[in-house]
Amino acid sequence: MERDGDRRDGQRFEIRQEVRYRATIGRREVSGSGYTLNMSSSGILFSGNQPLCANAWVTVEVSWPVLLDQRKPIKLVTRGRVVRAAGDLIAVRIREWEFRTASVPGGSEPPQDLPGGKHASGATA
Repeated sequence: MERDGDRRDGQRFEIRQEVRYRATIGRREVSGSGYTLNMSSSGILFSGNQPLCANAWVTVEVSWPVLLDQRKPIKLVTRGRVVRAAGDLIAVRIREWEFRTASVPGGSEPPQDLPGGKHASGATA
């Protein structure tokens, strides 16, 4: 349902977290970093330092603001399609997501998938 011309699903939450992203455009690998501007269960809007084009498939890793067991950093890993790209702003419709433990600089524990964290949204663009 559209709300005043807004085609996004789900309530958006303003959140500023570090992101890293990567996509394959043609035969070229593009990777970059930046910060989220807002997120919902179905999409992410972020500012990135490497441009992407609409319809590109992208993997976006978001540093999560909460620690697992109050000591381990985690990240939200999403995969989706770029629905809008203008300048450094990139909007992605999330198709699937999972939480993973994040590596700690100088840490000895490798990143791990968290049990029960995988989700396929089933949403269509």
